[in-house]
Amino acid sequence: MRGGLCGPLPAPHRTGRMVLDSVVGPWDWYDFDVVQSQALLRKRDTFFAWTAAHPDCSALGGSAEAVRRTYLRVREGLTAQPVAGCGPAEFDRRRGSTCSR
Repeated sequence: MRGGLCGPLPAPHRTGRMVLDSVVGPWDWYDFDVVQSQALLRKRDTFFAWTAAHPDCSALGGSAEAVRRTYLRVREGLTAQPVAGCGPAEFDRRRGSTCSR
C-alpha cells in the first residue's frame, strides 16, 4: 500500500528537496473524514445562527432555520445554473472560508 501512496510523487532523480507532511496516516482517512464532516456541519450551523442574530449584516432570515432555507435555496439555484463559474461546491467553500476568518 505504501508504494501506491508514494507512486504519484516526483521521481527522486528529478527532485532537489522535498518535505512530506500529513496530519493523518493513510489508515485514518475514513475516521478523519467523518470527524471533519461533523465539524463542518457544526460550523455551518454556527454561521446560520450568527447570521440570523445579525440582521444588520444580511437579510437572509430571522432564525437559523430561515437562514438555512435561504442558503439551500441559493445553493439549489447554483446547481441548476452556476454563476460566473460558481456552482454549489464553490459556494460552500466560499461560505466556509468566510466563516473561518
